[in-house]
Parts: sequence; structure tokens; C-alpha cells
Amino acid sequence: MKQSEILGIVEGKYVELKRAKNKIPDSFWETYSAFANTDGGIVIFGVDEKTKQVVGIDQPEKMRDDLFNMVNNPQKVSINLINDNDVKIIDSDNGVQIMMIKISEAPYQSKPVYLKGNPQLAFERLGEGDRRLTPDKYKELVVGSQPETDNELLSNYDLSDLSVDDLEVYRTALYEQTKNERYRSMDFKDLLIEIGAFRKDRQGDGQYHLTVGGLLFFGKYTAITDRFPGFQLDYFEKESSLDVDWKDRISSGDAGYPQLNVYSFYRMVMAKLSTTLKDEFILDEDTKSRLPFRTVLQHEKNFKDC
Repeated sequence: MKQSEILGIVEGKYVELKRAKNKIPDSFWETYSAFANTDGGIVIFGVDEKTKQVVGIDQPEKMRDDLFNMVNNPQKVSINLINDNDVKIIDSDNGVQIMMIKISEAPYQSKPVYLKGNPQLAFERLGEGDRRLTPDKYKELVVGSQPETDNELLSNYDLSDLSVDDLEVYRTALYEQTKNERYRSMDFKDLLIEIGAFRKDRQGDGQYHLTVGGLLFFGKYTAITDRFPGFQLDYFEKESSLDVDWKDRISSGDAGYPQLNVYSFYRMVMAKLSTTLKDEFILDEDTKSRLPFRTVLQHEKNFKDC
């Protein structure tokens, strides 16, 4: 690689230059954390970040070995994001060698990437600099790393654990609202895959599995309570919020409602509300016809976003 090409590399949001002639500098790990917590980037050893002079590195093979030993040490950094293909030793036409290290953005569940076993010793890339995470940014990454329960894949569940009646009502609602002919006779499994209620296990067997969201939304009551023993849905109608006794109730598990899931519960409650609420704007005919479908379509969007 020509020295002029190396000198043309500009330090910025995605590129960090480091002299690192004899050893891996401590500042490298701050950059590693910053790239991992932001959008990834490339670190180049053997170029002075101040003078931009191509100084090269001594014993590049040893430095590469040291890098892999350190990056796999949890006391140095919380996760290794570098493999053999990410580290390149490059000859410069001025007789020295440089090292280019690609650092990928960390998966959301691994953020924040932190140093020295201290979760709060974490950085982000802002412009061409590494900045320690603010408390708010730290909290944002921690919250974002938590898995979404709705998206969890379930083993040993299949279509037989879902209510065919509710799937039919949902499919009909989608057709009537969208006028999309393919919904009219779409296979239930294809429909569930389209809305994200069935997902492929890309980290495991490669097969489609029911998600927690799909089970809660369309599942048979017994199938739901096998996974969530405390599952309970309740609707009470009272004359006043101060009343102890209720006039009407919809409750999952009761003899009158043996197979309630989220979707069937929603439909029953909306039917009750449309006939019992006294607010005129809620009883508007257009609202009564649109509101259920709006929510049905919102649930479809929620599945897709999971």
C-alpha cells in the first residue's frame, strides 16, 4: 500500500489513527468500546495521530497475538467483536508495516460494551473522538439490550395451540379493512409469519416457531397458562368507580369465557363498551366501525416491529 494512500486516510467518526509502534495503547480500548457502542469503525496502528506520519509497528505478529489475547479477556473488555478477518497487516511502500483493525457495532443485547469489568466504564463515538457514556446514554443502551418478551420463540408450541376461530376473525378483519384479496384465503401459518407471530429461529434449528406475542394474542387459554400460569384478563362494569360490586364482568378462565386470549378479550370488551358507554363521541357510528379495525391493524404492526 502506498504511503500516500495511507496518508490520505482521514481520522473521523469511523476511523481512528494510533501510533502504537511497540504495543497496543491503553487508549485503543476506549476507541474499541466507542465503536462497538456506536456504528463500528476501523483503527489503524502505525500512523501517528498527531503528525499523520506513517511510522509503522514493530513485531506485528506479536501485536496481533496480544490483541486477540486481550480482546478475549473479560477483565479487559466485555465482548470480543474481532475475528481473524478483521485484522490486516499491510506493507507500506516506505518499508514499514501498519495494522488495520475492523471493529463491528455490537449486537444490541451486548451493549453497552465496557472495560475492566466495570459496566459504567463505557464509551461512544462522537465525531472523531471517544466520549464516556453519559448516565442517560448508559441507561438507554442498558434498556435497549433487554430482550423483548413478545419476540421470544417458544419450543413445543404449534398451530394447534391457537384458536382457529380467532385467527379466522382476524384474517377477515384484515381483508375487510385493507381489501387485499390475498388475505381472503391466506393460510393461517403464512398469515402468522407475515405479521411476525411465527418467526424463524435463525440461531437454532432454522424452523419457524410461535412467538410469545402470538401465543398471548391468539392462543388457547390452556396453552397460554401452560407458559404463563398467572395469565389473567379482567373487565369490570360498575355504576361508579366507588362501587365494590360490579354489574358485568369478563374474566379469563371463568366458565362463561373458557378460551380467552388477548384478541378475543379485546373484541368482547369493545362490544361491551360500544353498548354501555354514555359518551356520545364514542358511540359515533363511524368510530364504532373504525376503532376495532384500527386496533387490529396496530397489533399487526406491533408483531412486525417485534
